[in-house]
Amino acid sequence: MSEDFVPAPKRECDGLATPEERFAWCMKEYEELKKVDPEDGMTFTNKTSAMIAYERDLESRKPEADRICNDFLAKHFVGKYGKRVSDAMAVGLQPSFDLKMEGLKFEGHIQYTAARTRLISDSIRSHLTELKRSGFECQVLNLGSGLDTRAFWDDSLKGTSAYIECDEKAVNDYKNGVLDELKSKGELPDPLVSRTIVSMDFKTESVKDIPSKVDVFDVERPTCWILEGLVMYLTAEENTKLLTEISSISGKDSYIILNFVADSPACKPDDHDKLLQENDWEKVDRVFFGDEKFNFGKYPASQDPSKKFGFSFYKKK
Repeated sequence: MSEDFVPAPKRECDGLATPEERFAWCMKEYEELKKVDPEDGMTFTNKTSAMIAYERDLESRKPEADRICNDFLAKHFVGKYGKRVSDAMAVGLQPSFDLKMEGLKFEGHIQYTAARTRLISDSIRSHLTELKRSGFECQVLNLGSGLDTRAFWDDSLKGTSAYIECDEKAVNDYKNGVLDELKSKGELPDPLVSRTIVSMDFKTESVKDIPSKVDVFDVERPTCWILEGLVMYLTAEENTKLLTEISSISGKDSYIILNFVADSPACKPDDHDKLLQENDWEKVDRVFFGDEKFNFGKYPASQDPSKKFGFSFYKKK
C-alpha cells in the first residue's frame, strides 16, 4: 500500500489484521448503533448527524491555512455517537471510496465530509451573489439539517432573507439544548443570520406544509434548498414525493443543492434529473467527489474521481 494520503485518527479496529475481521467489527458496531436509546430517541440516521459534526471538527481543528471550513461549534455536537459512527463508516465505506487501498484508504468519508461542507458553502455564495446582481433576495432552507450550525459560522449565508433549519424533533431538541447551554455560559456568538427551526418527520409529514409551519417562508421568493445527507435515507417513493413537493413551493430562480449516492436505487441522479425537469427545473451541474470542482485538496490525484458520491444542482425556471 502507498503512504497515507492523510493522517488517520486512532480507531478501535486498528489492531484487526484482515478485511474480514474489520468488517465483522463494523457490523457489530452498526447493530449496536441501530438501537435507539430511550433517553435521547436518536435513530441511526439521526446519529449520522453526530458523525458529520465529528468529521467537520477534525477539519476545523486544523491551522487556518490548511482547513477548508471552520465549523467551530461542531466539537460540541460529537457526543457519544459521532466518533463511533465515523469509525464504523470508515471501515464499511472503505471499498466504496478506495477499493484498492491505494489513496484514501479508510479516510474517504472524513475527506468527503470536509469537501462537501465547503462545496455547499461555495454553492450558496455563488447562487446568492447571482440573485443579488438581479436585485432579488433569497431564503435558504436546510432540509434534514441535522446538527449543522452554519448560521453561526458560514458567511455565505449573510444577506439571506431567512435561514430555516428543518429536521426531526429529536435532532432539533438535542441541537437546541446544546446551543442553549453554550449561550447560558456566554460561549455562543450571535448567528450571522436569523435562524428559524422547524421539526418534521420526513416519513409522515409533508414538505408542502412548510409555509404553514414557518411564518418567514415566502413561496414567491427564491429558495436555496440544501439537501445534504438526506435523500439516500428515503425510499424512491419518498424521494419522488419530496422533490415534487419542493417544486410546488419553490419560486422562480430557486436552487437545489442535492447530495446523492449514485448507486442507491432510491436516489439515482438520472431519476432526479427527469423528475425535476418535469417540474420546471434545469440541471446546472453535477459533480462527483474527486472532480476538479469537488476536491479542495481532499482527494488523491492518483485516484479516479468517485462514481458514487456526488451532488447535483438545479435551478427553477
